[in-house]
Amino acid sequence: MEKKQVCPHCEKRAKEEAKREEVNFAILVGLMPLMIITIMGNAGLFR
Repeated sequence: MEKKQVCPHCEKRAKEEAKREEVNFAILVGLMPLMIITIMGNAGLFR
């Protein structure tokens, strides 16, 4: 089986994209409670 070669530029870009995706997911998870409270408030579940 041949070993695939990966260029340094592609490897660096993949690592940066993975880190960016992780940050975006953390922001999304952080905003979830605010979105849920807003939706429930608009639905009249909080008084």
